[in-house]
Amino acid sequence: FLSIGIPTGLGMLTSLRTLPTINASEQWGGKLSELQTLSKLKGLRIEGLQHVEVQEAKEAKLGMKNNINELFLSWEGHHPTGDDLLENEKMVLEALQPHANLSSLEILCYPAKEFPPWVREMTACGGSTFSNLVWLKID
Repeated sequence: FLSIGIPTGLGMLTSLRTLPTINASEQWGGKLSELQTLSKLKGLRIEGLQHVEVQEAKEAKLGMKNNINELFLSWEGHHPTGDDLLENEKMVLEALQPHANLSSLEILCYPAKEFPPWVREMTACGGSTFSNLVWLKID
């Protein structure tokens, strides 16, 4: 997949439906919060999440994007080892909770010791608010 950084002003392209893979470790001037206004996206691939702050992830507002049906989230490279840093990674994933319309989710190289509640709910027996989910990969 082609990978790009997040350009400053990306959020002004409010009719955007597709994006190449976003790599948060690339320094293109923008932050993940640029995704906030992109409500028409159909799918989203984000790599380099170890470089994302919790507030930035919250501002992306993935939970408000009901058109996203495929989501790929990846941490890569050097992983934090301290408990505080690992808790930050968990809070970033918590903040990136997608809308319940999601049909496909892939989480790669997640370094924290436990998942936030929305991911645990997907993998538990019983009901899930993610009733459209047909593909789940956690590696």
